[in-house]
Amino acid sequence: MENQVEQKSIGFLIIDDTVNPKPKAEKIEGLDYHFSGTENKSVWSHCVVTSNFTAGDISTPVDYCPYYRKERCKNINKPFKSKVQIAEELINNFEMPSKCEKIYILTDSWYSNKDVIYIGLKQDYHLIGAVKSNRLISPEGIKLQLSQFAEYIDPNDLDIVTVKDKKYGIYIYEGPIAKLENAKVMISYEADGETFKNLFI
Repeated sequence: MENQVEQKSIGFLIIDDTVNPKPKAEKIEGLDYHFSGTENKSVWSHCVVTSNFTAGDISTPVDYCPYYRKERCKNINKPFKSKVQIAEELINNFEMPSKCEKIYILTDSWYSNKDVIYIGLKQDYHLIGAVKSNRLISPEGIKLQLSQFAEYIDPNDLDIVTVKDKKYGIYIYEGPIAKLENAKVMISYEADGETFKNLFI
């Protein structure tokens, strides 16, 4: 991977977890019931937290670790590690290519929390991740949820951007969020003619 990364390129360390259903299996080690976002229910499966790296045209898996629920860990005599704790280990164990100028961590909302952010900052990595709409922010010292704040955004204050031929209205909030003292949050709406709908945070 080192020789394939171009000098001064920007790299992305992607942290995610995946569920691999095994509905008919019984004797495969490590199987348990895990929630599947795809099926919107718990399924008999393996659950694995993974790290993948991409820079320019290069994309490669880096590491992985199986996740076991706390109840399962007691049965197999393993110390319990949450998905966030596993993610922190994957970030700490990642060796940044010397030719890579900067690393961003990419996550979904499950891993967008202060612990993962601070672990990344210790390595000089910045995190880009989705944020749950119920997170509390404090614009002008007033605490409210992101989804509530979004209702008061004036469409005239939105910046218009185009991504893959689709237009979006963008609003940037910068300030406290949840347990973080300062963060930059991009609130976006899909454009429908002159109106905006389908909130993304």
